[in-house]
Amino acid sequence: MTNMITTVKVPKNYEAYLYKITVNHTGKIYIGWHLGKADGSYLHSCKNKVFQKDFAKNDNTYEILDYGTATEMATKENEMLKEVDAKNNENYYNGSNGGGIYVKKTKYKGVIQLYQDIMNKVKFVVDMVEKETLEKIRRFQVRVQNTDAEHLKKIKDAMKDLHGDLTEWEPIHILLDYYGKGKHALINGNHTLIAATELHHVLEVPVMYIPKEVWSQFDEIDLITLANLLNPQPEKAAKPAEKEDWVMVLVRKFNEKKIEIDAEENVKILRTNNLSTTQINKIFKNAKNELENAKLLPPNYQLINWKLKHKKAELNEIVAAANDKDTVAFSMSSANFDIDTLMDKTDAIIDGKLKKSNVMIYLTHPSMKSKKEWDTVWSAKVDKRLTRYIKPLGFNINIIPMEYMEKHTLADN
Repeated sequence: MTNMITTVKVPKNYEAYLYKITVNHTGKIYIGWHLGKADGSYLHSCKNKVFQKDFAKNDNTYEILDYGTATEMATKENEMLKEVDAKNNENYYNGSNGGGIYVKKTKYKGVIQLYQDIMNKVKFVVDMVEKETLEKIRRFQVRVQNTDAEHLKKIKDAMKDLHGDLTEWEPIHILLDYYGKGKHALINGNHTLIAATELHHVLEVPVMYIPKEVWSQFDEIDLITLANLLNPQPEKAAKPAEKEDWVMVLVRKFNEKKIEIDAEENVKILRTNNLSTTQINKIFKNAKNELENAKLLPPNYQLINWKLKHKKAELNEIVAAANDKDTVAFSMSSANFDIDTLMDKTDAIIDGKLKKSNVMIYLTHPSMKSKKEWDTVWSAKVDKRLTRYIKPLGFNINIIPMEYMEKHTLADN
């Protein structure tokens, strides 16, 4: 058995761990990871004979640095070893800087650095550009929600107050030659550009161009991450990245790169976006729920999120249209269907002596789990309670299920 020092909290479930061995009498270090439990039965996988002799003297400090999936631990080992160039560093026993099939090449640190370079406005020049030359530029960033009319109005009002002079305005950001030579992509600043286009006061817009030799180092998910970072919480004159945008990024990273939703790199990226621990945990929860929903949905379909601004407005319009002199209508989620709320509605009708005999409930499903539980358990229970308590009062109750899935749609923003 080896005495292991754990420097982090041990999770209930993990498949691998990252460790560091310091040979005290030499001061040199070996870093590795192991697929299995940290129970002391495994020592190390180092084949360096010098290390093996030094380690055998039993004068070592054995630390567990982290726990998680094999992918997370292998990737973190690789990052740590590359950071100190361990294979060429005389203070390390490692003969390589890690690697292997479990390592997922991630450039999140480079994305954060690029974001910081952009925000510092030193590495990349900001030019004032005539707005007419920018009007037809293609949008890169894909957001969950469409253009926000309310936010657009605020920007236009602010531009009017400046009499159209945007020299001190936050620049829009453009990826040079993203769609081919001379065909650029707007990665951030869509609302700014739309507002400027619609105001005759504005002649020029501040633009920061990101050269191809810079952005081409990153894949599409990295660039979407950058686009979200450029809309932090909060930022003056910018529309913050919606939580749903981050959920989309994390889900794609898991599906395409096998990076766990709550991986350390995702925490660091969201911290850079000025999000609180509570907000980050909510994003993680929603992303994990989306992964679970995807397992129960047909290919190329997604669950409809009726809480999104434009979907909520659509639902409100449907409910409003259903309310008339004979009908009271409202929406309710299958996750928290409340018979008491329904009884309060009918009591109000009776107490107010209103001539309404129809009650229409538009039912939404916040998750596939909720839909399944509604179909198999709660629907029958609710119907039983309606029959026992509400229908005898003379009301016609109609529960109308809303559509719960739709084909994937990517909206330019």
